[in-house]
Amino acid sequence: MKKLITIACLIGGGAIFADVATVSDVSIEQPTTSRKVSIKYKLSKPAVVTVDIQTNRGDGVYASIGAENFTTMWKDVNRLVKPAADGGFNEILWRPDKDWNGHKLDAGSVKAVVTAWAEDATPDYMAVSLTSNSNVFYYVSAEAVPGGVTDNRYKTDWLLMRKIPAAGVTWRMGIAPQNKGLDENASRAEAHLVQLSDDYYIGIYPITQKQYSWISGWYRKGAPSGDHAGDLKPAAGLDWGALRSGTWPGDPNHETVSDAILKARNRTGIAFDLPTEAQWEFACRGGSGECLYTGEAWNEANLGKIAWFAGNTTHLQDVGQKLQNAYGLYDMLGNVQELCLDYYADTYVKGEDGEPVLDPEGSATGNTYVEWPRSVRGGAYNSAAGSCASHTRSMCNAHSGWVPVNFGFRLMAPMGGKW
Repeated sequence: MKKLITIACLIGGGAIFADVATVSDVSIEQPTTSRKVSIKYKLSKPAVVTVDIQTNRGDGVYASIGAENFTTMWKDVNRLVKPAADGGFNEILWRPDKDWNGHKLDAGSVKAVVTAWAEDATPDYMAVSLTSNSNVFYYVSAEAVPGGVTDNRYKTDWLLMRKIPAAGVTWRMGIAPQNKGLDENASRAEAHLVQLSDDYYIGIYPITQKQYSWISGWYRKGAPSGDHAGDLKPAAGLDWGALRSGTWPGDPNHETVSDAILKARNRTGIAFDLPTEAQWEFACRGGSGECLYTGEAWNEANLGKIAWFAGNTTHLQDVGQKLQNAYGLYDMLGNVQELCLDYYADTYVKGEDGEPVLDPEGSATGNTYVEWPRSVRGGAYNSAAGSCASHTRSMCNAHSGWVPVNFGFRLMAPMGGKW
């Protein structure tokens, strides 16, 4: 047995928790007769576990080799891990000849830093298999995601989600005051302060037609056809009732869910739901206070960099072709309007005396333009430029017998996958 190095470490991810899991007795070894590297560690309680491989760059200073160089690790890593039985060791296996080929693993030059993340403070990326039950992985960065976030597996058989750092942030929801003159419907998106209590995950892409076939097991009459059809194009022609049904608002634990989203929950073990309007808009903006999440002026040329809309297409397009926002989310504007949880009303529920609204759930009943009005956001492939901005709002009939092909959705999930 060729021993490279043995270290001890403990860590907890992203925030300090009183009862965070600890990691100890970490070792990294490679038999002289094997290409497999074994990383062993002890874990005090269940936690999401990640690892970093670091090399000695001289003078005892270690630096990461880069997460993209160890994406093929398996066993007790990048997932929720339970401590080994009887106080034994958990194990991670790695094939450096596949990830980091051409580099030598000399004794004393390499160490593994194992991190335990609390279940309610998991890493930035969550990948969920749609083809097998309860197969969920976590990654600390875009570079750590196997194949990279643009790999087609995350548009077909897997759902890749990004953690949105919203907890405790007070921000302006609605149209920026300087842009009110650009939008004839600006009164529907009056600026007001909002605060969200928690971070949450949201899909990197709108749910595609292939992903929806895994989630639902069927596709309703009126599904996209012709130029609108394609595995990598957004699932569309769906209404709120077909996706979720149940009760909202007044369901703080998101329990009354049925139909396609319930199927997704049962398959994966993750408590998915549609985002509220506030969650959707915070994620869309990516920290920008402007109409476009790039921060550029709101015009057709700049919109065309990030969105498919009536000015550059006549049909649904494969997801992920335009520029992403600061959180790495694609197609937040254009392609399909995205369904949200809230009832639609022309005016927001705002806080008293300018105070922020905490975790807004939207109107209690919505307006009476259509029966069961629910909010949709972001504009679609057939929308005018003026309907594609971070603040713009529209509505759909939640239980319509006919739904236009420009309505789709993006899933969100709470931290730890449970409400």
